[in-house]
Amino acid sequence: MKKRIFLTALMSLFAALVITSCSKDDDNDKGGASDSLVGTQWVYEDNNGYTDTYAFTTATTGVYTYIEPGKESGSDSFTYTYKKPNITIVAPWGTEVGTVNGDKMTLAEEGYPDHTWVYIKK
Repeated sequence: MKKRIFLTALMSLFAALVITSCSKDDDNDKGGASDSLVGTQWVYEDNNGYTDTYAFTTATTGVYTYIEPGKESGSDSFTYTYKKPNITIVAPWGTEVGTVNGDKMTLAEEGYPDHTWVYIKK
């Protein structure tokens, strides 16, 4: 009888562990692109200190900032659509299209696919 109670308790404990460990993990980002860009910043820097930053503030909007040392700096808002891995950014200066792969976002001005910029996630 004691053996049967012990085995029943052991099987119940095992079943509880299996059920909870088999559930899908909540982590969206497993080393690849996440389903959301909200709260992320992506930076492009050239050798002369020029810096572009895309900050994604909501699921459809963000703020672009640029700094050109010794000359000018500024910022502007933009809208975007993101369906992993493709991104389209619509801003006052034009439309940029690209992809997000891990910590790299590659963008090109729409219509000019040979002119690309690689942004790194910060």
